[in-house]
Amino acid sequence: MSHDLRVVMVKFADRLHNLQTLSALEPERQVRYAREIIEVFSPLADRLGLHHLKGQLEDLAFPFAYPDDYKVYLIRLSVEF
Repeated sequence: MSHDLRVVMVKFADRLHNLQTLSALEPERQVRYAREIIEVFSPLADRLGLHHLKGQLEDLAFPFAYPDDYKVYLIRLSVEF
């Protein structure tokens, strides 16, 4: 994967698309896939300077990877407004 940047970009596009349709998978696979995105692909995007993509990946994966923390986040967000 690391020999050709085009392959990396295709992988990113595939992961982003898969995250957008993640709700179609069973819950165990959702968690495993979302955590892989947060732990592997998001830092890689950051290192490559793709900060907007990193943000998108994390925003889409976080509710699936850490649902309890996401609920707390939503509660705190609603209290602030």
